[in-house]
Amino acid sequence: MRPQAPSLQINKAPKKESPSGTDGLDLTKIDRKERAPKERVPGMVRPDEVYTLKEFMARTGMGESALRAARRKCAARHEEPLVFYAHKLAFIHGKRWLEYLYSENMEKSRPKDVES
Repeated sequence: MRPQAPSLQINKAPKKESPSGTDGLDLTKIDRKERAPKERVPGMVRPDEVYTLKEFMARTGMGESALRAARRKCAARHEEPLVFYAHKLAFIHGKRWLEYLYSENMEKSRPKDVES
């Protein structure tokens, strides 16, 4: 008769409560890109916030060429620049963008035969 192999018992540690609500996931092992949301940021631009160009383009859904055209229109009107720079990074102030949108709308909705 063959002797039986001893049975293996696996001791499972009790499940710990996660203080941050991650359901026991160790977020240090998850790559940052995996945690980042993949969907588009809602298209809301607030007047009291400043956005990087990438975030602004994601919020508005504008491409590089549309943003470039808007910047040129502001420069042609001799208005405040739409984009400003700090430490070699480009930003757009929400208030400035909303002013630009309002002026564009007023320009297009004004009848052409009326002088201002």
